[in-house]
Parts: sequence; structure tokens; C-alpha cells
Amino acid sequence: MTIASSYDDAREVQRLIRDEVVKAAFDDDSQFAIKLALEEAIINAIKHGNKLDQTKRVHVEWKITP
Repeated sequence: MTIASSYDDAREVQRLIRDEVVKAAFDDDSQFAIKLALEEAIINAIKHGNKLDQTKRVHVEWKITP
């Protein structure tokens, strides 16, 4: 998925991934750890990598496995 460098788009992709993690029945601690790591990675890409330039994009790939 490719998103704009915006926090709103970041929240949406995080929600999509969290929904898949919940469906995969990860325990609460794992869900929290995944949420935190995902949030940090995407925000860092937007803030530090793209310098909050909304004309730039962030590419996010994910695969949920046991």
C-alpha cells in the first residue's frame, strides 16, 4: 500500500493492519507490540524520511503470519 506522508493516512493503514492482527488472534501483548512498532516505523518515515512533505509517499508492505 502506498500512502501520502500524512498522519491521517498513517492511522488508516495502521487500522487495517491492526484489524488483520486481531483476526489472526494474536494475544493482547503481541497486538500492543505490533501496534507500537508499526506506529513508530510509519511516523518515522513520514516525519524523518519525508520531512512531512505530503507530496512524498510512504510504501507499506505487510504479511500476517503465525
